[in-house]
Amino acid sequence: MKRGAYRSLIVLVIALSLLTSGCFQIRSFIQKPKVLANGEVGKVYLQLYQVSQAEFNTDGYTFILIGYESADLSIKLVGDFDTKGNYGGPFDAVRDDELRDWLLTSPNCAASGIDAADITGMTWRAYRTADLMDSTAGGYDEPMTIQFRLKRKFLDAAARGDFVVFSGTAIQISGDIAGSVCAGMVFSSFSGAEV
Repeated sequence: MKRGAYRSLIVLVIALSLLTSGCFQIRSFIQKPKVLANGEVGKVYLQLYQVSQAEFNTDGYTFILIGYESADLSIKLVGDFDTKGNYGGPFDAVRDDELRDWLLTSPNCAASGIDAADITGMTWRAYRTADLMDSTAGGYDEPMTIQFRLKRKFLDAAARGDFVVFSGTAIQISGDIAGSVCAGMVFSSFSGAEV
C-alpha cells in the first residue's frame, strides 16, 4: 500500500471512530456563587449528556478543557467524572497537558461556532477520564456530572474573572492523540465583590 493511501485509510479510521463515539455535550451548567470576594472559592457544576451513541463505543476519553484568566482566577480542584455513576464511574480526572496542546491547535476543538484556539488571554487546562469511557453504559437522558472550583485572586472589586469550558471526547491510538470532538462550550465569569 502506498504511503498516501495508508494515510488516507488512517484518517478514515479516526474519522469513523469519532463519528461513532459517544461524545458528551454540556447541557446543564450551575455556578455558585456568582459573586466572589478576593480569596473566595466558587464551584462550577457541569452535566454532560451524550450527543451520539454507537454499539462499539469504548475507545474514547471524555474531557473538559478549561480556560481562565490567571490574573483573576486559579483552579483549586477538579472532581471526578461521572460522580453519580451513570456510566460506571466515578472516574478519576487526570490533567493532560498533551491533550490541552492538541485541543488548542485549530481546528481540533470547536463548538458552537467557536474554536478554542481563537480565544486569547486565558490559561488552559485539560482534564480527561483516567479510563476509556464506554458511553453505551448510560442512556441519552443520563448525565455525566463533574465539578471544579475556581478561586478569586484579584483585588479590584469591579474586575470579572472570566472562564470558558469545552467538553468532548478524545481518541488515542498507540498512546498518541488521534482525534477529538468538542461537542459543548459555556462561557461565564465570577463578578467581584467588596471585601
